[in-house]
Amino acid sequence: MTSNPAPSTRPTATSAAPMPAPAPVAALPARRRPRLALCFTGGKDSTLVLHLLLHKPDLLATALGIQHARDSDHGDDRLHLPPGVLLPPNHQSTNSVPRYDFEFVALVTFHPKSPRFLAHPLGGIATQASALHLPLRRVEVIPDPDFATGYATAIRSLDLDVLVTGDMMDVCSAFMRRAAKTAGVPLWCPLWGVDRALAWDLVLDAMKMVPVVTCVHLPSFAKAWGDKEAVEKRAREVVGKPVDRDALNKWLVPAAAKDSGGVDLCGEMGEFHSMVVDGALFHGRVELPGRAELDPQGTYMYWAGPLTRDPLAPVEKDENDEEETKIKPEVKVAAKVVTECTVAQPTS
Repeated sequence: MTSNPAPSTRPTATSAAPMPAPAPVAALPARRRPRLALCFTGGKDSTLVLHLLLHKPDLLATALGIQHARDSDHGDDRLHLPPGVLLPPNHQSTNSVPRYDFEFVALVTFHPKSPRFLAHPLGGIATQASALHLPLRRVEVIPDPDFATGYATAIRSLDLDVLVTGDMMDVCSAFMRRAAKTAGVPLWCPLWGVDRALAWDLVLDAMKMVPVVTCVHLPSFAKAWGDKEAVEKRAREVVGKPVDRDALNKWLVPAAAKDSGGVDLCGEMGEFHSMVVDGALFHGRVELPGRAELDPQGTYMYWAGPLTRDPLAPVEKDENDEEETKIKPEVKVAAKVVTECTVAQPTS
């Protein structure tokens, strides 16, 4: 007689305990993209930086040599990106150009109360922002207790991780750098120390920008252009006109020669100013109607026209107490929002 085998201790398929569900993997916190804004005057320098950031960022590395993240407060080296704007190393190959990651917040124009800028009128800047389809923030700087402190307060109010400028050199005793440092916001100057001929190559060729001369400092061109009457005549010929290759070689390069006065080829000492009316990022060409005028002191020849009016100013009234029609900027694209921000220095 065969005895029954001892019951198996192995569980049957029907009695097997279910496999425990895998523990949920905690999601990694999302990397916060650095908030970046550009100090914008509408001139060729700040508009070139805008195109480098949003149109051809690869040129930051290939043309300007900006390849390593470094705090902009490290010595005087402001060519390098503040930390966080470059993607982490595992996001990019060692054989490729650096990749940049940021949230572009706005174009920012700082100004005093009741501004009237000869070279970069606020009406023109607002029209450029519309043509670029980008938000513009006008920030009034209130000098309380002084202008430098008010400027730092204005920068701090923007809630930024990086403030960018088109500065190529220091012409105001490092004013912007000191204001940004007081505000606790890294300042990045991608064009710092750039070769001037290279800058013009980027403006005219790479970005297809069209800068129009809006202001000329007459004494700066006295050696190149002659006596007072000759300087005024020549300035009237160039103000309001675009700087293309022909104009660059015809009047600007000769004036930049050392034996002709040695003006900065990009006007970094205030010899001349410009506003960009077209380029790769523009959705339509900006029109700047006006005429060349001499300031009362006879120091500047500037472009005066409807866009010298502030588009956000209260509507004025004429002698009959009737409202004047506000002059609308002439631009062939839909207008975008312009935000005005007034910043007061907090009292302790």
